[in-house]
Amino acid sequence: MITVCKSTPRYYGRVATQSERRKATRGALLAAATELFSADGFEVVTIDDVANAAGVTRGAFYHHFDNKEAIFEAVFRAAELSLRDAVILAANGHGPTERLVAGCRAFVANAGRDNVRQIVLIDGPAILGWEIYKRIDEELFLAPLAAAITEIRPNDARSTCTMLARALLASVCEFSLQAAQNPRNRTATDRALVALVHALAAQ
Repeated sequence: MITVCKSTPRYYGRVATQSERRKATRGALLAAATELFSADGFEVVTIDDVANAAGVTRGAFYHHFDNKEAIFEAVFRAAELSLRDAVILAANGHGPTERLVAGCRAFVANAGRDNVRQIVLIDGPAILGWEIYKRIDEELFLAPLAAAITEIRPNDARSTCTMLARALLASVCEFSLQAAQNPRNRTATDRALVALVHALAAQ
């Protein structure tokens, strides 16, 4: 269980400032919510569950978040950022087409982690609503995908590459969900993903 020290926090031998205490409390709430949402899903977890796991009061929760949906969105964004970092790391050091393949493979592989599968793939669209879910997804992934597709399809208009990026992002999310829910089909999922990327690269 994640807890916050009940005594006054100290930083390098000094008493923490109010700003530091707020930051520590918010961090504890986010860590607790991530753990609970990952394990049990959004619907099962209550605000009291999150506050208790973080070692803070219900009032402290409401000081940082308006409701359960608000902390879920913060947790969702953090999971998406973690996923994006894994994709960027995997894509580094490859040629244009293989960079896109490696990044998409990393997206699918990391979607199998509990905090990504449950929060991003399963609860995300249902809790945030499709418009918010899609907007956050595109904020983090659309521009890099469009840039990668532009690199492998230099003769296409930018608008075409952006539309292809949207289609690829939607496909990778579906591949990720399939791989997470049906581990035995991961080989087929991977082959389909690689084939799709190479089809995009074909001129």
